[in-house]
Amino acid sequence: MGELLPAVLKKYGLKSELEESQVFIAWEGIGKRLVGRTWPLRFRKGRLTVAVESSPQLMECVMMKEELLAGLNRGLKEQQVERLIFKIAAKRNSWDNKE
Repeated sequence: MGELLPAVLKKYGLKSELEESQVFIAWEGIGKRLVGRTWPLRFRKGRLTVAVESSPQLMECVMMKEELLAGLNRGLKEQQVERLIFKIAAKRNSWDNKE
């Protein structure tokens, strides 16, 4: 049974969405002081792209990059995030807003 679920997810193209969701949840857990000011955009091929609200927050994330990456990977069971990419986003989408 343990091998069946990954095969079914892959067959129906859902494996990457499941992995992305797991990475997004892990991001919310590691960046507690960044939550609300950062949010994950996408996870593909080991790269997590994270949006930030401003240049100062971008610099803070860049300076914390190794710490954030290590914490993120500790929270994940299988897939590993190899690279963090930060981008400034003017406004968070309403469906992403958790405030």
